[in-house]
Amino acid sequence: MPAAFYLASLAMSKSFSCAVVLVATHLVLVACGGLNLSVSAVGGPIGRAIAWYSALSGADSGYAFFVSPIASETQAEFLLVDREGNAWTESLAWATSSEANMRLKNTVDTMVNYENIRPAVAASWAALFFGRYPDVTTVEVHVVGQRLPKMSEYRTGQRPEWGTVFYEVFRREAPPRGNVTT
Repeated sequence: MPAAFYLASLAMSKSFSCAVVLVATHLVLVACGGLNLSVSAVGGPIGRAIAWYSALSGADSGYAFFVSPIASETQAEFLLVDREGNAWTESLAWATSSEANMRLKNTVDTMVNYENIRPAVAASWAALFFGRYPDVTTVEVHVVGQRLPKMSEYRTGQRPEWGTVFYEVFRREAPPRGNVTT
């Protein structure tokens, strides 16, 4: 039997036509789900059947899990001052691996997202620098975040802007010079 004749007979069969209609219907429901179009306007038993099938197959999903939300950029900046008045800046990006730097960056993001932990996290960062540099008397913790405009705002000319999320100054008495005996 020639291939063209076989394909023509297959295309004309009832089971093949039914399969094409079901696949096309499924793809339409997936497109509606992806576009967040509700099929609940279809009432009666047909509407309930469509809603049931969409929920069962996942066709009603918004598929938002394919697009991660765009997070605002955050940074923690530290101004350190020693007992002689020398000042310099530090950052948290001093780890020996990119994974460790990513975890440090995650602490900044977490601090920005949870206001109730900001003072404690900032105090722990200050303690880190006080421990690392014994001559440091002041640590200024400055956390900034970038506010991203919505697309409608961006079209009207607004651009991302940096703003202070948290700021605090930590001081300690000047550490004693030389060896300390107890």
